[in-house]
Amino acid sequence: MDREATLKKQNGALYKQIKERLEQEIRDRRWKPGESIPTEPELMELYQVSRTTIRQAVSLLEQEGLLERHQGRGTFVCRPKMLESLANLRGFAEEVARKGYHPSSKVMDWGIKDTLFFEKGKLNLDKNDRILLVERIRFMDEVPVAVERTCWPEDIGAVFQKYDLNVINFYEILEKNGIYLKKSREIIGAVNASIYEAELLGVEYGMALLEMSRTTTDVNGRVIEYARTRYRSDYYNYEIELNR
Repeated sequence: MDREATLKKQNGALYKQIKERLEQEIRDRRWKPGESIPTEPELMELYQVSRTTIRQAVSLLEQEGLLERHQGRGTFVCRPKMLESLANLRGFAEEVARKGYHPSSKVMDWGIKDTLFFEKGKLNLDKNDRILLVERIRFMDEVPVAVERTCWPEDIGAVFQKYDLNVINFYEILEKNGIYLKKSREIIGAVNASIYEAELLGVEYGMALLEMSRTTTDVNGRVIEYARTRYRSDYYNYEIELNR
């Protein structure tokens, strides 16, 4: 009895065993997102199994969204996608961490502004009021996945200015300072990456981005945040559950 037949007899369907081993290699980042895995002959040699077994195992991983096949180029590890539920009010860092990834940020611009009249309108402010603007690149496992632009009334912004804006979790800091959020309204659309955004995100100019605009209200009914975030569409999905 050859090795493949022996393993199958001992442990059940062999292609499922190979699938589990390949999956573990991916989880251990032997092959990183965007990289190709070994060819079929190389995998056959590595695991000492038949071509059919390798194809069955790889097919399962494709169905589960871990691998993707490109004709004439090979099979690649899929980039992780964030699936964010529209039913929960969370910030980027919270959502990314909940999915098992490492969130981080880089501040591109920040300061007190008095000429952003559109944003003032979204925050229900007077034209003479001032706001804090924070623009950051958001990273997931060191990959730039979003450009975030958040605006806050000046008094709320004062709470943040004593913290490092590169690592701050806005909602967490607000709650530590006795400011509690109640609800958020989000508008989702599609836009094309500008030259500036394409450079920040490492994508091609004109690539489709997922845009989310959010206005957030505190427990007293005051609008305290207006945010516009543009996500790479190859890294982000939104999920909403509908009931009848």
